[in-house]
Amino acid sequence: MLLVTGTGSMEQDIESQKEEIEVLRSIFLDESLEVQEGSENRPIIGRIAVKVQKPGDTFEFYFERDQDWNKQLASVNHLPPINLHFVLPYDYPSVHAPRFVLSCSWLGRKELSRLCYHLDRLWNENQGFQILFVWANFLSEDTFSVLNLQSPCDLTWIANKQWSRSRRKRSIQAKKSMDGYSLDVALTYMHNSQIEATDSSSLRTLDRRAVNTLCLSDNILVVLTDYDSVEKIRIFNTKYHTCKVCFSDKPGRLCFQFPNCLHVYCNSCIKSYFEVKIQDGEVRSLKCPEEKCESQPTAAQVMVYKTFRDVDFTDYISLLGSCKQKLHHCLIKSGTLPNLFA
Repeated sequence: MLLVTGTGSMEQDIESQKEEIEVLRSIFLDESLEVQEGSENRPIIGRIAVKVQKPGDTFEFYFERDQDWNKQLASVNHLPPINLHFVLPYDYPSVHAPRFVLSCSWLGRKELSRLCYHLDRLWNENQGFQILFVWANFLSEDTFSVLNLQSPCDLTWIANKQWSRSRRKRSIQAKKSMDGYSLDVALTYMHNSQIEATDSSSLRTLDRRAVNTLCLSDNILVVLTDYDSVEKIRIFNTKYHTCKVCFSDKPGRLCFQFPNCLHVYCNSCIKSYFEVKIQDGEVRSLKCPEEKCESQPTAAQVMVYKTFRDVDFTDYISLLGSCKQKLHHCLIKSGTLPNLFA
């Protein structure tokens, strides 16, 4: 727990807030913490993107719209964060708690309302202390146990909610939650309201500070897998890897990893390998150089991977066109490049 603050003047509270923000900056990565400094006319406001700890390395989600639908399943290693938006009143922490909003794409308002209840309870137990790290730590470590989340997690309610709303032809608004509650509205409430909680004494009431940020047009499984892919790349880029050809150690940003086998090669070696294969017309032989490994890169990896920006892919594109019977286009709107199967 962070340092205790006394019940003294507003100046002491403001100084305590500044100390708390500095401690948070030393704990969280830049992309996980956003803070707008306060002034005489504006309190400190910010957001902590809390990464939720889950049991095991992977976690599965599924949904099925009705009995005629096949179950759709996604397995991820990294979950989108729970965003803790906060405003620090001038008399925090000596008197009042921070005003806050919880937003998340894969948790509903019912689940987020339960978390809001527990954040209020933590403040009641720790009034007078700096609370933001306590809140963030709770969201990170206790979300799964408090909500009793099990793998595979059923997200059918999201699919049904989106389907029923689309049938009623309701308009789609930017950042509109599926339960009809806007994140912008919630944040405005957080900034302006003098009410510290929305019936936090009852878990049966949806808390106005609980916001699901999934848009009607989003596929929840795509949102989850896209975030998982981006996070894997970010982590991969922060580490050093040994090339299986030249055996040199290089940072991830200078390496290429095949999607299925996860074998890693430095950009220089894999670039030469791809160029030779493409020039020889062996587009369907763009497999991992490892002996007996059948893993293939996606067309997107070959064409848009940052290492190969200076390579002429005219031959590659024409060879893809000559193999139309082997092309399968991604069904996701954002997926515009074909995958090639040997």
